[in-house]
Amino acid sequence: MYEVAYLTDRGLVKENNEDALLVDEALGLFVVADGMGGHERGEVASHLLVESFKQTLSKDEESTVTYSDAFSDDETVPYFNDEDDDSTLAYDMFEGDAYVENRLNSVVEQATKHIYSYVKEKRISGQIGTTVVGLYKLEEERMALFHLGDSRAYQIRNGLITKLTVDHSKYEKYKQSGRYTKEQLAKVNRNSITKAIGNFKVMPLEINYVDLTLNDVYILCSDGVSDLLHAEEMLKIVEGQKSLEEAINQIKNLVYERGAKDNLSIIIFRYTR
Repeated sequence: MYEVAYLTDRGLVKENNEDALLVDEALGLFVVADGMGGHERGEVASHLLVESFKQTLSKDEESTVTYSDAFSDDETVPYFNDEDDDSTLAYDMFEGDAYVENRLNSVVEQATKHIYSYVKEKRISGQIGTTVVGLYKLEEERMALFHLGDSRAYQIRNGLITKLTVDHSKYEKYKQSGRYTKEQLAKVNRNSITKAIGNFKVMPLEINYVDLTLNDVYILCSDGVSDLLHAEEMLKIVEGQKSLEEAINQIKNLVYERGAKDNLSIIIFRYTR
């Protein structure tokens, strides 16, 4: 069981919201997607990705998909049909973690196919894409953590917050190499990502696993949140509020106070068995 709160918001500067969320408590599936590509492009990529997760893994009418109202549902319906179910049959030969990993990556393949179809149909010349971060419950008290790009996952346990993902970004790549000074790193665009899902080469998800303990809290967010709030600030907010809903609202308010130049999306859930 989970206590869950979530939010996706346009922010104060951008004209539209390119982010999308999927929350399926029954399945234990939580996804944040941050679209890239500009008006009616980034939101298409993130929308198609969360729809691919719902079609492939969830298929639950009770799950919550949240995205920009500026992009009509009617436009994406033709990209999904009964034939999509066949795309995952080849993965039935795998077992255990290999099965999970291949099934999750089948979602990426499906989303990539639909994004390609959209770009071709609309005659879009550039690239569109989306980051993703998510958690998917497996057997017992275990979840698969998957991501591409710079959307992040954090864990709060016993009063400590831990970042569970490493950004797929040019900045992080340079930082991890150890060959650049702080002054040099300060000049690198932190939002220049190195991996994503879109109308380009299919990139496999980075997948790891987390063991759940009672009252663990997990935070999934786009860079519109993590760029403006430090992890310790998120910890203080979550532990200082009576409910996760109140924590979400306080996080939004603080992001707004700091300019909210990007779309902001966040899912927070507490594992309660």
